[in-house]
Amino acid sequence: MNNANLPGADLLVGPNIAYADWTAEEVWNTGFVSAYSQNLAYLAVENYPTDNCAAQFNTGGTIQDPQTIFPNFLSHTAQYSGHSIIQKFINSTNFAIQNGKRLYMMETNTGSCGGFAGISDAFGAALWGVDYAFQLAVNNFAGGMFHVGGQNVFYNPFTPPPTNQSTFHQWTVGPTYYASLIAAEAIGPSNGTQ
Repeated sequence: MNNANLPGADLLVGPNIAYADWTAEEVWNTGFVSAYSQNLAYLAVENYPTDNCAAQFNTGGTIQDPQTIFPNFLSHTAQYSGHSIIQKFINSTNFAIQNGKRLYMMETNTGSCGGFAGISDAFGAALWGVDYAFQLAVNNFAGGMFHVGGQNVFYNPFTPPPTNQSTFHQWTVGPTYYASLIAAEAIGPSNGTQ
């Protein structure tokens, strides 16, 4: 992509891999990064520690009881902790550095399919989010984004009022907003503590 009208060639983020039928390493092994290196600013992955799809969308899967799994979010090394989530991406952060790129957690939150009532919208999610953000930082991620869903999800960092109701309903913030705020204040824009 050589176009004098573009301010920079390396503007793309990709490929935004979610663990499903392949791993990040399998995608890196395709030669994607070397083929598009001059256009890539960041490599990206996405991951949720668990999901609430069975309850939210009646998928036929096993419905998880939020209060039963909540302790898995509250310990630094528990199943759904930031430390545990990123372990599958340690090779990818090293790969990104070796290729002169940064790795970004493009989409994440407490649970896919909108999160969990009583977890995603509770104070514990803010503590979990702060720990997760610092785990991303200490393991060479360039950053991460907490996913924002619609009006009917539990994990939103912020939620706008319904359409045409902004004159009497205001925006609301959720626990991951506070986690993001704390991490941003502690780390700052320079990737160094303040």
